[in-house]
Amino acid sequence: MLGDRAANGAERTCPSPTPSERFITVEDFARIARLSRRTIDRYRRDRPVGFPKEYDLSRGRVPRPRFKLAEVLAWMETRALW
Repeated sequence: MLGDRAANGAERTCPSPTPSERFITVEDFARIARLSRRTIDRYRRDRPVGFPKEYDLSRGRVPRPRFKLAEVLAWMETRALW
């Protein structure tokens, strides 16, 4: 279709969000940080110093908590490695 192609004939693509703009789910956070979902939920409840800010992207009654990937990666850099 003509609507799917730019004037030069190439397909239009949306730029991928940068890590500072990309949101991830709680499950993604747990996987990336190699922590259990339960541990992430405990951190969400207790809010330790430096823990990434949580964003609610819900459009209704069901909450959809998300975290910025860049903030998660920065938080992981501050954690001790063992």
